[in-house]
Amino acid sequence: MAAVKQSETTAGLLNPRIIKSNRKSITLVIDRNGELIIRAPRFVSDREIMKLVEAKRDWIIKRQQEVEKTDKLKQELTIKDGSVIPFIGEDRTISIGEYRRILLTETEIQIPMVHDPEKVFMKWLKMQALYTLQESVEHYAELMGLSYEEVKLSNARTSWGTCTSKRVLRFSWRLILCPIEMLDYVVVHELSHIRHMNHSREFWTCVEAVLPDYKNRRKWLKAHSYYMDF
Repeated sequence: MAAVKQSETTAGLLNPRIIKSNRKSITLVIDRNGELIIRAPRFVSDREIMKLVEAKRDWIIKRQQEVEKTDKLKQELTIKDGSVIPFIGEDRTISIGEYRRILLTETEIQIPMVHDPEKVFMKWLKMQALYTLQESVEHYAELMGLSYEEVKLSNARTSWGTCTSKRVLRFSWRLILCPIEMLDYVVVHELSHIRHMNHSREFWTCVEAVLPDYKNRRKWLKAHSYYMDF
């Protein structure tokens, strides 16, 4: 497959890259870098492709802006004095100074100025995640009439949670960055797997019985998947 020279009418603003191959349809994709990639059949002319691009201009620009915004938010998720990170859905400013211990206030997370403040903070953050998740699992397991074996943290970057056949629940510690409603959704999702080890209609009915608005929570987590890069 070879890249085809882009149209001058869309160069710069849409910045497309056209790839032709033995396929039957045209697909427009915005990759993780915000680049527009057009995959098209060999028999489709560049003129026809660019007509489609122009017709989809608003959608393309919107998606590129979303990627740009996400990249900016990813860059802000750093542990340094003055940076802002979410903690249970609320933005907190990192303050590294002459503190005796880590202290959470309404607006700040105060971290002692030690040899490795990031290491100390990450240990604290994971402890908070485990405590919060254990509390949520205990609450919803009782509500749903389910039993489980253990709650563990994971360092997963592709999954918020998992449930094994032995009823061991593992959750990404990064859930502590999310609002409690989203953390609760992942807990209910994994607890529901104790009853249904699949994503069948019965499984989603189980989730919906506890959280009628679960679809909105799923959408939020998908939109904030960049939290996984923290």
